[in-house]
Amino acid sequence: MKDRDDVAMIFVQAEAFARGVTHFCCSFASKKITNDMINQMILSSSKLLQKVKHIKPKLKEIAYQIPLSNFPETYKWGFIDFLVRNIQDLLKHDPDSIAPVKTHIEEIQLHLESLSCFLLKISELDIQQPKVKDLGNHIAELAYKLEYVIDSIEIDAHWQHFFWFYDLLEELRLVAKQASLIHVFTKGAKVQNSTDISQNMVSRGTRPEIDEILVDLCDEEEIIVNRLIRGSTKRDVASIVGMPGMGKTTLARKVYNSPNVTHYFHCRAWCTVSQEYDKREILLEILRDVHRLSAENHHMSEEDLESKLRQCLLRNRYLIVMDDVWDIGAWSDLTHSLPDDYNKSRILVTSRRRDLALEIEPNSDPHSIPPFTVAESWILLEQKVFQGDACPEELLLVGKEIAQKCKGLPLSVVAISGLLKRTEKRKDWWKKIAESLSSEIFKDPEARCLEILELSYRHLPGNLKASFLYLGVFLEDKDIPIHKLVEFWLAEGFIQVTESKSLEDIAENYLMDLIN
Repeated sequence: MKDRDDVAMIFVQAEAFARGVTHFCCSFASKKITNDMINQMILSSSKLLQKVKHIKPKLKEIAYQIPLSNFPETYKWGFIDFLVRNIQDLLKHDPDSIAPVKTHIEEIQLHLESLSCFLLKISELDIQQPKVKDLGNHIAELAYKLEYVIDSIEIDAHWQHFFWFYDLLEELRLVAKQASLIHVFTKGAKVQNSTDISQNMVSRGTRPEIDEILVDLCDEEEIIVNRLIRGSTKRDVASIVGMPGMGKTTLARKVYNSPNVTHYFHCRAWCTVSQEYDKREILLEILRDVHRLSAENHHMSEEDLESKLRQCLLRNRYLIVMDDVWDIGAWSDLTHSLPDDYNKSRILVTSRRRDLALEIEPNSDPHSIPPFTVAESWILLEQKVFQGDACPEELLLVGKEIAQKCKGLPLSVVAISGLLKRTEKRKDWWKKIAESLSSEIFKDPEARCLEILELSYRHLPGNLKASFLYLGVFLEDKDIPIHKLVEFWLAEGFIQVTESKSLEDIAENYLMDLIN
């Protein structure tokens, strides 16, 4: 297509954009970056992406098609398990060969694992509904195509392979969404919810965007990553400590998903401990990440699970994240399952208690996240409320006053930003919010954080307050099944009926409003 002027112009603009990215990255590395540069980059990338959209259909016209005749017609559903195992081996032993799409392939693995469980369940129930059987065949055909495309990228990648790959990924997300709704008809068979998957399954075209907390933790991340990949060959423990709302879990997540970390460790696992924990559930949670769980694992005793976990970790350089640890008992329960092969395996602990971190590893200095400066708090608040636009002049002083009263806690800034974003952007209204935070009683930052969360709750619309409080039915730090939550809301009569939307659609809107 190089002879077409409209396409050629897009590539010229792409080249100019690439030069801008290079300049931007160099400035970032030398810490000479400015807000004007950030805004210019956002604007340039947005314009370029809009133009690229126009040539996608034209590229599809000339792209070779996937040779469907190569795919077998038997053992369709069983092939999905085979593909999951192959993807696991690929990610573990040769991740560099699929580096450009590695993160997306990890997402595909999670989707296929979940869908495989779903197909197994409906097979056991011998469900004959045509809709369900058609969906199962669709999933199998997608798996064949994905294997072909991933193999092509691994061996000899061409541009059309990436084109196919992203189209198939989008199709897989839609199929997983369809499968997640079929539990209503199949007596308990449903696609299991996964936090890593669900963030990618939200349709950005029809629902509010769920954005990550815009906290700059680059320097903190580098410190923790260096603690994990350097130092003694012995198994070691690193800790992140601080009060609630400081971003301990956010930082741990960034470290856990850092390319330097994912390439360095043979296997990684994440478990959330909390005040009330179940040793058996934690063992299963870790095993789920390092070794695909079978039905047999769920029936094993704690002792057998400990032995299984130890066996899976032996001779592997592993990273285990223990999030939100409250007492030494959780560490004592796990430590015997974590072998020390003198291969630089690591455990990363997050906790509110510095003394506990020192009790777990007396020779390692726990890392404390410093609070935000007033300037950093304001930058985050402005980004969250105005989505990249500048704050109007008349709100500038009162906005900075509100940011200052957050006492450097990222969670406080994010919570108050959510309130400011959904209310009128008027100076008198923002003044009222600032005044409501002026009490001298709340000098303690942790109490201030709770006060801001309560303020955010008080300003929820009436129909959302009961829906929000009902979340207390579910266990702390556990996944909340959306279908179950919606069923509860409907049964309790929390959903206000309208003529234009179904009850389920309204309930989903409630949920997205609460998330935002």
